Amino acid sequence: MKEKKLLDVQTKLGKYLFALYQYQTSHGLIPIFVLDTVDFHALSKVKKDFEKEKCIVLSKDDVLNGHDVFPLRFLHMINHSSLILGTDILKSITIKKADLLKTVELELRTKMVQLREDYLSGSFDVFVKNILSFMEVIREGVEYIDPSLKSDWKIFSDLYDEKAKKQDPLHVVSHINLYLDDLCAKIDARHVA
Repeated sequence: MKEKKLLDVQTKLGKYLFALYQYQTSHGLIPIFVLDTVDFHALSKVKKDFEKEKCIVLSKDDVLNGHDVFPLRFLHMINHSSLILGTDILKSITIKKADLLKTVELELRTKMVQLREDYLSGSFDVFVKNILSFMEVIREGVEYIDPSLKSDWKIFSDLYDEKAKKQDPLHVVSHINLYLDDLCAKIDARHVA
């Protein structure tokens, strides 16, 4: 979103805007608006600004009390956002490894089930495109939990070099499943430790 448009949105949100960030996602930069409270009358003033553009709207309460429920997403936002104006509320968040362990395992196991469903239904190509951005977020969470697991990422990323694009989908899906299964076992072992 262009700076002029962001300033216009800032003016329209006025007293409700607590902080504004630019968030680098795999799809590009998108703004994160943190509001003191979510007021739909105020949001209606900027609705047309976001009909064709993405943004994230959070309340202060979402940030302060929701990061334990969505620790993986908040970790990614913390690591890939820059404050444009306001108070840096993301800086005050501490991500607990116990919360992150549960979330990473849930996300990995969900992706394993989705991988199998998409392979069987013929949606495998879409899945492969979507999993690349997902795995970047997961990688950060896994490394935050245990930096020694970083080397495991290379196994997955090697599947997506130029040669891999020409490989048999069965070979690729088998390796992704093995990688995710192995990572789940390692994450699960951390729950016990």
